[in-house]
Amino acid sequence: MLEGYKKLPNGVVLQEDRNITMNYDEDYITNAYSDENMLNISYLRLGFLLSYLHNRGISSKDKSILDVGYGFGHFLKVCNQHGFNPFGLDINGHDISKFAGKGNLDNAYDVITFFDSLEHFEDINFVKDLQCETLIISVPWCHYFSDDWFESWKHRKYGEHLWHFNDESLEAFLNECGYEVEFKSNVEDVIRKNDHYYSNILTIIAKRVQ
Repeated sequence: MLEGYKKLPNGVVLQEDRNITMNYDEDYITNAYSDENMLNISYLRLGFLLSYLHNRGISSKDKSILDVGYGFGHFLKVCNQHGFNPFGLDINGHDISKFAGKGNLDNAYDVITFFDSLEHFEDINFVKDLQCETLIISVPWCHYFSDDWFESWKHRKYGEHLWHFNDESLEAFLNECGYEVEFKSNVEDVIRKNDHYYSNILTIIAKRVQ
């Protein structure tokens, strides 16, 4: 294992000191998303969610949804346009009042999403206390082929990405938190392309079972 990191029994890799060095201000959000078509990604994410709900015979109309780490709120905006009751939570507090309410992790929601945000938290044990039926998470897919690969991996980002998952470790973590994974996918790779043969972004949908 690369120095400064350790692997937990469930397979999750974490930065041992968990010190956050990144300043999550407006400039960070602008720079992080300026090279991506966030509207297209948001519709892709919405389609993934709607397909899941449809397969379960669930209507999206008036379903409450909390997006944690919403950035400029692109996903919340398209959710609002398609019948959801959206709420957002983000450290930078960007104004989303025209299309979504202010949310928090203590309230209950039908759906909670973590798109590119769970890996930034100092502690992720709060997931077991979330109150939602459906949980959606997208994170960089950490294959950890070798220490050399991990050291040069573009998503490692010491002091910013504190937790690293592959499909098996994310599922194991969610099982510990009382969730059962329904789908695993690299659906976002359609837009967030990778120059290599391996998957770039891991997206899961899980349901509460405990």
